[in-house]
Amino acid sequence: MVAVSNEVEKELLDYGFSSNRIVRIPNGVDTNRFKRTKPIFQEDIVHFLLTGRRHPQKGIDILLHAVQLLHERGMGGRFVVSMYGAEYEQYDYKAMAHALNVMASINFYPFEKDIIPLYESADCFLLPSRGEGLSNALLEAMSMELPVIATSISGTPDVVDHGLNGILIPTESFHALADAMCWVIDNRELARNIGKKARRKVETLFSLYSVARKYSELYESI
Repeated sequence: MVAVSNEVEKELLDYGFSSNRIVRIPNGVDTNRFKRTKPIFQEDIVHFLLTGRRHPQKGIDILLHAVQLLHERGMGGRFVVSMYGAEYEQYDYKAMAHALNVMASINFYPFEKDIIPLYESADCFLLPSRGEGLSNALLEAMSMELPVIATSISGTPDVVDHGLNGILIPTESFHALADAMCWVIDNRELARNIGKKARRKVETLFSLYSVARKYSELYESI
């Protein structure tokens, strides 16, 4: 059994699989393709990016409440959040954004297949999910030198070292998310350095070359 994260490995052990039949190999990202060509923080406002289907699992309601809190702190004109993803009729997050009076800071866009320009136009990647495996979008964003703010769930802590190459927050906490977004807005140079370290982490441990080598070693050992 191949486990993409520490949490998946623990789940397999709980299901009764023997530890010597489990191999930890993470998802990989094409670091040559996902490579930044222009610096972040080139405008006065900070551009936050969230990708993925608009579903409660992705914590979009948490993000909207965090944005409301930032408005209450007087930071409404200093950032914008762009969301790209498929919508669900039963989850009307646009209506929620209107009710929270935060539409001035939120852009809702449909799913976009060509993802690289979205990363290029962003300054920080958001992943406030309630559940993930090992997010490919997280790896892509880090490969693009984006500082990331992500909930400390599943495989995410395997990738993100809090305060070094990203910011980890607890699930369900819009206060923690708002604080982290505020920190990025106020500490651009430090956030830029976090993004550069994120790229180095991904290059070292999560590149397609690194992952392919691990699979090759696995097949050779069988």
